[in-house]
Amino acid sequence: MDNKYKIPYINACIRAFAKRFSLSGQSAFEYLYNFKGIHFLVEFYEIKHLQSTMILYHGTNVDFDVIDLIKSNKYKDFGQGFYLTDIRSQAEELATKNPIFLAVIDSVK
Repeated sequence: MDNKYKIPYINACIRAFAKRFSLSGQSAFEYLYNFKGIHFLVEFYEIKHLQSTMILYHGTNVDFDVIDLIKSNKYKDFGQGFYLTDIRSQAEELATKNPIFLAVIDSVK
């Protein structure tokens, strides 16, 4: 696999993270580095960068039909939002009782 785009891809991910959370590039890098985000991007570059489909999970103990950000807690780690993960076990841990999973398939094409 040709990795000539790996560094530009990782840089783009860091810049996108910085922009999304109003951080400097340095702060975004440090956060991602400290919480193993850079390691994840490097280790799974071929899988994450080149895949066309991603399954995401939202762990909750509340049944819902529509995502309503008004009902989300604005004091969460990254502010008010609808949090997703690609790690099923992480979603299971977040759903403390009667877990309900929402699998979202996002086409990246």
